[in-house]
Amino acid sequence: MGGVWSRWGAVLIACAVVAPFVVLLALRRPRVAVVAGMVLGTLPWVWMVLTPVGSGRALSLVPLHDLATVLGGDPVTAAIQVGGNLAVFAALGFLLPFHAPRFAGRSGAWRIAGLAAAGSVAIEIAQWLLAIGRVSSVDDVLLNASGAVIAAGLRAGCRAAARAAHPRAG
Repeated sequence: MGGVWSRWGAVLIACAVVAPFVVLLALRRPRVAVVAGMVLGTLPWVWMVLTPVGSGRALSLVPLHDLATVLGGDPVTAAIQVGGNLAVFAALGFLLPFHAPRFAGRSGAWRIAGLAAAGSVAIEIAQWLLAIGRVSSVDDVLLNASGAVIAAGLRAGCRAAARAAHPRAG
């Protein structure tokens, strides 16, 4: 855990400092706060995955190969790798339907998946081009897009539960 703090402590501190301002913004300008939440919920993860860990580059295009390797190793490393990849575009998946209704519902989930996959491909290409010691992997794209869709599903579930708990009178 010390390695995580030494490598990304500045990112974590920046998020902790900015978060209360986003909450205050949400109280006064909800639509602006949704956009800020998408950016601030995604940007730290992008910062982390573009942080150099050495030099050189590697490419992995075999689907689920890297994931199987990670899951077969140390459970803590697996949880960090899988959880981190699921989180990269989760804020986008959760909040985008609030900002743009065409991203709500089943067809919206496909749109969110496509958008998150495109963003993830851009990140993987950047990692490869920058030669920052990371593996550019198709599994990262799959997990990043899955995290966005899972978050969109959670948002839809929360809205459905809220409607069930508070049906409109009349």
